[in-house]
Amino acid sequence: MQVGVALLWSPRGIGLALPPQRTALVRSRRQLEVAIRFMLLTYNAPGGKEIWAAMSPAEREAEETEYRGLFQSMRASGVLISAEEVEHHDAAQTVRVREGIVSVLDGPTAPADEYITGYLLIQVDSSEEATGWAARVPNARTGSVEIRPVMDIDW
Repeated sequence: MQVGVALLWSPRGIGLALPPQRTALVRSRRQLEVAIRFMLLTYNAPGGKEIWAAMSPAEREAEETEYRGLFQSMRASGVLISAEEVEHHDAAQTVRVREGIVSVLDGPTAPADEYITGYLLIQVDSSEEATGWAARVPNARTGSVEIRPVMDIDW
């Protein structure tokens, strides 16, 4: 069954909205009374592109295998809602609207030492459980994983 996801904007930020049937599906599968969605944002360390390029094919395969194993564990546990990798920050564009004028700039919002590489959207019982899953993400060893609770917005 495929379920659509909507990208929502509010003054508090951008978020993903899952249809009610997806949330109910996850909750009933895990038999949760209360579940919290968390966005795990993965970031590369400074020079991450170069670090990846310097890895041997065997090292790359080992990391990819580790990610596949993590995703399988998350699916089996019923916590994974979605996960995606994003293109390198060189491919980013930033859109701003000021006084009705739209401007599009090539590149990320602001220069930074670490850049987002992807996300995992999970549904768990607590922030401690989210932290446990985040610690298993390979990027946590060389970059970082930011954990943010996802707000339920009823528009």
